[in-house]
Amino acid sequence: MNTPTPYVYFLNQLKFAAAKKNYFFILKAHQRVQPLLKLFYRLNIIRRFTFKSPSLLYVFPTYNRVNKPIPFIKNYYRSVNPIKIKKHSLLLMRRSLGSTTLILETSRGVLTHREALSAGVGGTLIFIVY
Repeated sequence: MNTPTPYVYFLNQLKFAAAKKNYFFILKAHQRVQPLLKLFYRLNIIRRFTFKSPSLLYVFPTYNRVNKPIPFIKNYYRSVNPIKIKKHSLLLMRRSLGSTTLILETSRGVLTHREALSAGVGGTLIFIVY
């Protein structure tokens, strides 16, 4: 049985918590997920996250006033044939994206497409946030 990648596991837990309208959910702390947590915090997808122990953390999703999760997130992380986006492709797509945010895994870590453009790097597509 294949174990899910940390990104996919994190997104599934976030979606389950949002569907159940949970105040928080517990997640196994993984080094690859920590930059993604900080990025989701900056994008206001999660309110906060706290470490209960070195191996567990609490994640608190963001809800609007009618108790619905704010953004819609689509997972595009694939371990077999990952979607690579080059810097030139980001330059071409930036005007058509509008308020959509692409989350990329680059050589400089997990970045949004705007941060990747300013850094001048491309990367592997992980999520699209609508």
